[in-house]
Amino acid sequence: MSSKLLKKNTILYHGTIYNFEPTEIKTPCWFSTIKSEAINHICYRHRGNTNGKILKYKVTKDIELLDISKNGELRLYMNSNGNYKLAKYIAKGKWSNKNGYINYPDQAEVMLVALNHIIYIDTEYVDLSHRVIYKRVGFDWRMKNETKSCCVLM
Repeated sequence: MSSKLLKKNTILYHGTIYNFEPTEIKTPCWFSTIKSEAINHICYRHRGNTNGKILKYKVTKDIELLDISKNGELRLYMNSNGNYKLAKYIAKGKWSNKNGYINYPDQAEVMLVALNHIIYIDTEYVDLSHRVIYKRVGFDWRMKNETKSCCVLM
């Protein structure tokens, strides 16, 4: 089974509009290794909301993830049952002892099912006033800024 390693000291970003203690984030949950992707996600889902923020975490120990972009069985399972059902299946040890999965490496989407190897660092507030849309890029879909700039960091 194909896997991807999230190296120690990698920075992860989680975009949200919700108020909760960042050290008590619930799993399974999405992260990105690219801050702009995390910002695009919350712009896409919550445009105009005034409570946009990026929670920043650091990986404290190498984390092994399943790479579902290279696994047809997992891709079909996810397409049929959804991301969260796949994540819960992984958390139960169905597909070895991985701590989550990476969807498309170039989008840097990481679903973690356990948070025992990350620590919270900081919160950064973002303006969610710009429109983000999905566009086809080559053979894949990507979130892109419709107006060339998505969000303004405050």
